[in-house]
Amino acid sequence: MNAVVELKSDGSLTVDENSKLTASGNKDKDGKPVDKIDINGGTLDNKGAITGEIVTTAPAGSHTVKVVVNGQVIDIQTVTNNSPFTLPAAPAGGNFQGWYDGTTVHAAGATVTITADVTFTASWYTSGGGGGGGSSSYSISVDKNIDNGSVTVSPKSASSGRTVTITVKADEGYELDELTVTDKNGDEIELTDKGDGRYTFKMPRSKVTIEASFVEIDHQDTCPAADFRDVDEDAWYHEAVDYALDNGLMSGVSDREFAPGSTLTRAMVAQMLYSLEGKPAAGSADFADVAEGAWYADAISWAAGEGIVSGYGDTFGPNDPITREQLAAILYRYAQNEGYKTSQSGKGTEGYLDASSISSYAVKAMDWAVNAGLLSGKGNNTLAPTAGATRAEVAQIFMNFCKDIAK
Repeated sequence: MNAVVELKSDGSLTVDENSKLTASGNKDKDGKPVDKIDINGGTLDNKGAITGEIVTTAPAGSHTVKVVVNGQVIDIQTVTNNSPFTLPAAPAGGNFQGWYDGTTVHAAGATVTITADVTFTASWYTSGGGGGGGSSSYSISVDKNIDNGSVTVSPKSASSGRTVTITVKADEGYELDELTVTDKNGDEIELTDKGDGRYTFKMPRSKVTIEASFVEIDHQDTCPAADFRDVDEDAWYHEAVDYALDNGLMSGVSDREFAPGSTLTRAMVAQMLYSLEGKPAAGSADFADVAEGAWYADAISWAAGEGIVSGYGDTFGPNDPITREQLAAILYRYAQNEGYKTSQSGKGTEGYLDASSISSYAVKAMDWAVNAGLLSGKGNNTLAPTAGATRAEVAQIFMNFCKDIAK
């Protein structure tokens, strides 16, 4: 059975936080006062009987969402904070533009995240002619001849002063070159870059046209280390890292990290020299800890066969950190093997406080490396011969070696 709650002039209709509907201040059919009428577990289907504002109070952590069409509240819901709310389909009547929340016009059926009390009001498109009874809405058109990317706009028409959002997405290997919005007179409208490919503008009192162009990314204008977030553009080793990457001597530890401060291993240094030599044919590594098929096996086999590296007896220690004196000795032997000049004038390691701590096998190599400008002090007038060499330091040393020694 359907029931009608008729409110008298002094009556009231209340919806509490538990969605309980209460009508009060009424009389029964005999004219006797009725304190209140409780309607529990039902829904309010407003067919226009209630023309005033319906006030609700949402519980803590929730928000009240109203939907209004032509001044009538057609739906009220309590939505938990940061929860999605799906807008209704377009109401009947034609010329429906969207659901306006006071800032943005949303399409029918769109999902909106609710973060505050909000009222969505049906917005209707009007031509702007006399007697329209509403603000004019102007068309927003996007050039259909856009290649190598896409441009979308929301809303697709808007009244003057409304904020319009443009979303730009370039195809892989391309980037946005130019984005323009012009009014009916061809005058350009100012855009605000919101980041992540989103731009906004204020709608003028005319239709607008959006045009965009995309260009292929020129990787020659981008330094090889640009993709690594841990290589500062102003770092002392930036040029050396670029050189090592560009010449295939080194690669990152991941797609986004180079790890300039990490220590290089003995296997990595052998691999760098192997790459510098053009990766020639190599025999089998004669070390117990160098497994056949390991990524560094060919490099160590070649370097050991040429007398450039040596091991610790029957082991090589491929994962041991390379020390500064080991690196100097390896480069010294490689330079001799290639016939490069290995006699430079200078004091070498003389005068450094820790020169006496250099291993006997590396003394001549350290003198050469210091005189050649490959190694320098580590502060406090020390060379730190047994300290590990970082990836940034090795990149710098190899760049200096290639430019100054391997001529």
